[in-house]
Amino acid sequence: MLHESLPLLELPASETPGSSTLNSVGSMDDGDSMSYSASRFSLADLDGQPSAANGEVEGGGGVPIHRILPQEVLLHVFSYLDVVSLCRSAQVCKYWNVLALDGSVWQQIDFFTFQKAIKNNVVQSVSYRCARFLKTLSLNGCESVEDGGMQTLAEHCPNIRHLDVGGCKAISDAAVRALSQHCHHLETLVASNCPRLTDAACWSLGMGCAAALRALDLSWCDLLTASGVKHLADTCGQLRSLKLRGCVKLDDAAPRLLGAGCPLLEVVNLQFCARLTDAGVKPLLTGCPRLRRLCLSHCGSISNATLTKLSQHCPELESLELAGCINVGDDGFRQLAGGACGRLARIDLEDCVRVTDLSLKYLSRGCRRLETLILSYCERITDEGIAHVVDGCQHLRVVELDNCVHLTDDTLAHLAHVRNLRQVELYDCRNITSEAVRQFLQCAPDGIKLRSFYIPALTAPQEGGGGGPGGAHDDDDDAAAHGGGRCCRCALL
Repeated sequence: MLHESLPLLELPASETPGSSTLNSVGSMDDGDSMSYSASRFSLADLDGQPSAANGEVEGGGGVPIHRILPQEVLLHVFSYLDVVSLCRSAQVCKYWNVLALDGSVWQQIDFFTFQKAIKNNVVQSVSYRCARFLKTLSLNGCESVEDGGMQTLAEHCPNIRHLDVGGCKAISDAAVRALSQHCHHLETLVASNCPRLTDAACWSLGMGCAAALRALDLSWCDLLTASGVKHLADTCGQLRSLKLRGCVKLDDAAPRLLGAGCPLLEVVNLQFCARLTDAGVKPLLTGCPRLRRLCLSHCGSISNATLTKLSQHCPELESLELAGCINVGDDGFRQLAGGACGRLARIDLEDCVRVTDLSLKYLSRGCRRLETLILSYCERITDEGIAHVVDGCQHLRVVELDNCVHLTDDTLAHLAHVRNLRQVELYDCRNITSEAVRQFLQCAPDGIKLRSFYIPALTAPQEGGGGGPGGAHDDDDDAAAHGGGRCCRCALL
């Protein structure tokens, strides 16, 4: 039962919160949104008096529901309710109040909806109530939560398995130290965008949570260095997922240590770790043959040598993100497609300026399971490259071709033959006409999403004002007359 009253937490009537759940690899999956019928709601309602004093909530035929279903069944039903529904259920009657406040139904809590209102006292009260029952807690974006609240959580909820404190910018190494001292069953920790965390947090996790920890997200903790990664690699050998995107101080030592100490890694994200090179990534690829998802986007020194190593050592690879890696090109994709990466289903090559039609030809021959292909800002590809992809990758579902300026209407004619296609993006493909878009939609499968927005150059305004049929804004006319004008046309699809 309740250890102490929960503090008041109100939501404006206009707020329509969303719901999210924490999955086993430490990411946040979007859930269905909830809506409120009451004008105000507060977590203080948990301690309010039930509306039915006699505790009789009738089921079918006027029989109280607790006389139809045993308490164990009702508790199991209540365990599926979200925070808002539990609080409202506590107001129905005395019996429901007891059920709704039972710690066993508070095993999973997501406070993302209330992130701006959650403070230390709320976390502490929930910790007292849930105690050893709590298994999953999301405090994502709760910027007012501090080390004191985390200390109480760790002490009273030692059985927690999945914890998301992403965006809790006030917490420090002390919070992670408390978790390591008390929460030895912790399997998933999301602590992204917590700028006060340092290498000491990695040391604490290695000391107290290494045995159970499977997924860790320390993205945008920009004080983290290779020293912290060494603590993780030396102690957390069971890690399956590690996300360190935006940890800008990491150098080649970090992936080298991970390759030696964490051979079971399946998901690695090193996006924006701009100091990494092929030499550092090589030991990671050779030491982690189970890699399924790898992100090296915006690691500008990565080149074809990394693609070669991927083709040789990562046969399980399903997702590869190389956005902004300007040094990868045709030779690298020849190696990748000719190697062991036949399971590749998603590849992101946005802004890989050396990718050409030849790269796509190689991918179409060796990566026939592709479902998502992102080629935005690959300005050297043409309709011929898309034709190669269509011929070899009939499982394609998503294609992004933003700002591929050499593509023409023929691209849409080719894509129309891919029956599994569900989404196409063509922003700034200015050589694709609205007529081609209409024809594509007529023959495309039902439910396909096509997004098109293009910005052709303006011609000089004609005499008499206006920049063309229908006229243009005066400022646009003036700009066009000086050679620098642009106008926007949207294809409404």
